[in-house]
Amino acid sequence: MFRRKKRHSIKNRNLLHRCFRFIQNQIISFIFNTAQAIVYLGLNLFYFFNFLYQKTKAAITLFCHWVMQYKLVQFLVNEAKEAAFAIQQFCSFASEQFKIFIVNTVPIRAFVWIAGVLPIGDWLKYEEQETLVGHTSFSYAVRDKDFVLLDRILKVCSQEALHHYLFTKNYIGIGPLQYAFFHHKKDTTATEKILRAIHPEKRLWVLNNLTIDYDSSPSLVVFSLVRGSDRAPHCAKVLEFLPKKDRIHFMNQVTAGKGSSPLILQAFNGDKWEHIKAFLDYYPKEYLLDYLNIKNDRKETFLMAAVQHSWNDYTNNIIDLAPESQRTAYLAKHNQGLKALLYAKSSSPDFYVYHHIAALECLKNMHIYLLKN
Repeated sequence: MFRRKKRHSIKNRNLLHRCFRFIQNQIISFIFNTAQAIVYLGLNLFYFFNFLYQKTKAAITLFCHWVMQYKLVQFLVNEAKEAAFAIQQFCSFASEQFKIFIVNTVPIRAFVWIAGVLPIGDWLKYEEQETLVGHTSFSYAVRDKDFVLLDRILKVCSQEALHHYLFTKNYIGIGPLQYAFFHHKKDTTATEKILRAIHPEKRLWVLNNLTIDYDSSPSLVVFSLVRGSDRAPHCAKVLEFLPKKDRIHFMNQVTAGKGSSPLILQAFNGDKWEHIKAFLDYYPKEYLLDYLNIKNDRKETFLMAAVQHSWNDYTNNIIDLAPESQRTAYLAKHNQGLKALLYAKSSSPDFYVYHHIAALECLKNMHIYLLKN
């Protein structure tokens, strides 16, 4: 019995030892595996962050290279543009100087002959004026009535060159077209040739930009064209060449300060009725009554300006211009004005009585007509 109990205790002691050894191995294995996992995680994080760093570095390097390359390209492009612009400016300046030299050196007759073969007619816009009198070859041709040369110049020159000639004034402030108006009397050859050469859509613009230094103050061409019988043919020629839509704009202008229309100026200047009628024939008939009623700063109309001079014997003609259906209203507008005008002038010894007796007779007939209607 005693021996059996002793063997049983030894077996229990070995079992306990084996348990301790198992637990010890498990703990050691856990610690080793945990350390191994931490090392692997650290290595993976290192590789991951190193990968991000390398990629970021590569991206930043690429971006910097791209920026530097773009700036270099932009710099080169800007330099090329500036160089090209400088070369273009130099070529343009050299070309312009060459054209100026040729136009002002070669005799005009030889130049226009060459321009008939080569497209160099635009070079005429570089022709310079003479130093003393301010003339050009174009204005000389107009002044001397050299219509052969004038035709050759008009045939080869461009519109820009033609405008250059027309707006170039001589030493007394007169351009070639104005010279044709005022010094060629009733000869409208030069006027017709020049107007025909100007493009129709530009004629009104050219005429409205041509000024005349009349009484030391510049005025538009239209107010000089309606002065005197010598200019009447030129005035008719201008109205003939103006497009219909532009005639109203040309004829409706009034003088600066005084507000007189060309029609009122013709009456004050004592122009003959045939000249005034020729001027009015170009005005659209549907707007004629409004044109007759234009007033200047002294509230004078065409009719009131006409009755102030004895040589204006066309009072009845003016009244006849108004349509019969509107004639009563037209005369009624002038009734008080004419009466006041005649009363103010009646005491003047220089007032032309006979003419105003005729004007009063017209007013008397008007009153009779108004009473009957």
